[in-house]
Amino acid sequence: RMQRINWFPYPDINDSKAFWPGSLAQTDFPTINGRKWLRCTVTATGEAYSQYSMDGDMVPPAGGYHAHARVYAQSGSGIFRIYTYADGKYTVVVEAAVDDGKTIDVDRAFTIPAGCTQVLVRIMPANKVGAKALMSDLLVESRTTYDSAVGGGASGLLLGRHHAARLTLLGVAA
Repeated sequence: RMQRINWFPYPDINDSKAFWPGSLAQTDFPTINGRKWLRCTVTATGEAYSQYSMDGDMVPPAGGYHAHARVYAQSGSGIFRIYTYADGKYTVVVEAAVDDGKTIDVDRAFTIPAGCTQVLVRIMPANKVGAKALMSDLLVESRTTYDSAVGGGASGLLLGRHHAARLTLLGVAA
């Protein structure tokens, strides 16, 4: 049996030195309903964000990974992203939008390329003063151990993260 490792170095969501706030945002770390969150609040219009940076020996080895995050947006839609930095450029490898007033679980596969020297985990609120976006429950795990732990890469539908009856009633599922 393979050991599961969360490569994200701050799963408890703290204000460690690895955290970099964007210049157009205020960041705090509230506990809401027993869960610790990173909350980014827009203080001036522009591309506001808050993020964690994984650098040096915190960057996982090149290969396939699975990302998980719980994300919430208020006063407009938000965006959750993961970037890798390799060969002199940043690449968005995970992106998920969250609607105003909604909480979503992001579960995505992605690849860390050879030569990657930095991984950024970022939350971006809507571009309006007072808008907020929050992230919690961050996980970056080898795709191999993640797939094995959840049953060989089964879909969200099979894992119960989607409502099959509701999808069928809406005519989305065949």
